[in-house]
Amino acid sequence: LRRSSEAGEQPLSGVRVLDLGTVIAGAYAGAVLANLGAEVIKIEPPEADPFRSDGAGFLAYNRGKRGLGLDLKLPAARAVFYQMARQADVVVDNYRLGVRERLGIDYPVLKEINPRLISCSITAYGRDGSRAPRPGFDPLLQAEGGMMAGQGGAGEPILHTIPVNDVATAGIVAFSVIAALNARERTGEGQEIVTSLMAQSLTFQLGEV
Repeated sequence: LRRSSEAGEQPLSGVRVLDLGTVIAGAYAGAVLANLGAEVIKIEPPEADPFRSDGAGFLAYNRGKRGLGLDLKLPAARAVFYQMARQADVVVDNYRLGVRERLGIDYPVLKEINPRLISCSITAYGRDGSRAPRPGFDPLLQAEGGMMAGQGGAGEPILHTIPVNDVATAGIVAFSVIAALNARERTGEGQEIVTSLMAQSLTFQLGEV
């Protein structure tokens, strides 16, 4: 992506990420990118990411980031975000479907500001179908994706205490962002990435389903 003769430079050095992720799936994607050397700025509302109450878990899934509180419902805060987007490479979020549009920070808007920007959005169920607008979180997707039943076998469904779908989604998002950054090196243009927790739930159980 960015080559340098400087010893010790990390693969994503020089890449700036605006991280709108909350709880685990979106937030951990930003942490993975930070681990690879990206400058990741976590943007959360003034009342903070609700997952902060988890303490150590929050720190683990958000390590390596800088932080900024912005109420994106306010025009002045959106203006600040737009200015940041002009100088950013990537925006990651895991809002419910339609939230970025309502805030005025969806990909078509940001593309006008910065055509080289890469945008990645994670939802629970994707953009199509009757379930698309619904919220969702890892245990629910473990149930609906069949993972709990698969682990329970003939007995009661079993919940993985590790957030399997969240972590898998974070990994896929980081991989996808890197692929998009490589594509931008060839084309000069950014792009939009869209995925869901359900997509990972089914993809990673492909052998079983």
